[in-house]
Amino acid sequence: MAEESETGAGQGVRSFVAVALPEQVREEVLGAARGLSGELPGVRWTRKVENLHVTVQFLGPVAESRIETLAGALAEELAARSPFTMGLRGLGAFPDERHATSLWVGVVDPDGRLEGVATSVRQVTGRMGLVPERRVFRPHVTVGRCKRGVDARLAIEPWRARSFGVVSVGEVHLYESRLGREGSTYLLRGRAPLLGARQP
Repeated sequence: MAEESETGAGQGVRSFVAVALPEQVREEVLGAARGLSGELPGVRWTRKVENLHVTVQFLGPVAESRIETLAGALAEELAARSPFTMGLRGLGAFPDERHATSLWVGVVDPDGRLEGVATSVRQVTGRMGLVPERRVFRPHVTVGRCKRGVDARLAIEPWRARSFGVVSVGEVHLYESRLGREGSTYLLRGRAPLLGARQP
């Protein structure tokens, strides 16, 4: 019963784990969204530059009493991993470009370092009895949403090879997401530095 109360809809702190983006990269990404807004007017584009991030795992509601414990467990687990860099390149869409309900900037992570971080996060949340992420991990930065879907193929064609910059990943953040009329507001609830503690 305890797990149900912590992960049930509408209860607890709506939380997620993510990698923050540097200001210059966020501005580049937001500029792309602004450039596409005229071509895809049916899309609800991200307007808060501070909200742009790469989600590692969405957790859903977590009991307030467990947030500090979760943050500490993530910090302990991820301290073993070393900092790394990843690139942001191109635009794409889920579930596909012809019926786009979510538009995103892609993540270039050839060595799978971010995926390794995601695996560690899943291990921590699993040990804590939180609902695991069931979707395949496909890192991206969401820039727009459209509930009914839109054909975005022509609009994003010029952006397929566009580079938005390089991100140095030195820590992972635990955020609280608060819903509001002007969109979500994200509050930092914990940091998990990548220290490479057990790396040779």
